[in-house]
Amino acid sequence: MKMKLNKPFALNEIGRRENNEDSIFPQKGTASENDRYFLVCDGMGGHENGEVASRTVCESFAEYLRTTDAERFNAELFNRTLDYTYDRLDKKDQSPAEDKKMGTTLTFLCLNSRGAFMAHIGDSRIYHLRKTTEGVEILYKSQDHSLINDLIRAEVITPEEAKNHPKKNIITRVMQPHMEKRSKADTYTSQNVSDSARKKVKV
Repeated sequence: MKMKLNKPFALNEIGRRENNEDSIFPQKGTASENDRYFLVCDGMGGHENGEVASRTVCESFAEYLRTTDAERFNAELFNRTLDYTYDRLDKKDQSPAEDKKMGTTLTFLCLNSRGAFMAHIGDSRIYHLRKTTEGVEILYKSQDHSLINDLIRAEVITPEEAKNHPKKNIITRVMQPHMEKRSKADTYTSQNVSDSARKKVKV
């Protein structure tokens, strides 16, 4: 049975930064019930041209997938899109080799009749939530690619200790140009859509 989507919402906020290094697709105010691909990219704070990196990744994904039917989307196509995007980042970067490279996280979602395909690089999270009679249930939450998350999972520190850890902003996986070994994405596919929600799923 094919899922029918209500109108999705795409928005972002600058937060405490002086400039907005986030990029989203579809762009703010343009998302419609016909959209099936969604991206959030967070440019690396403190690195040159973080906003250029995030915008390049969003635009490259959108360009590569523009004529691709979401019903045909799969992990192989995602990896081809990711390679294309890394190539675009390489071309975009004109800084000397010794300079700090621009970078960005990647958070990606594709919705189709088979369910949801999710992928991420970095610490921009994906949540799959479902409203229940007792509140909201978290069906899936992506695991941050960060030093702090690695330390928590290894039980070196507790989640409480992580809140004020001096290295809490260090991420261990990111998209940057001219990487000797390009970061791969963690991917997750879910078909866990309740029968009562299959006809209308709000995102």
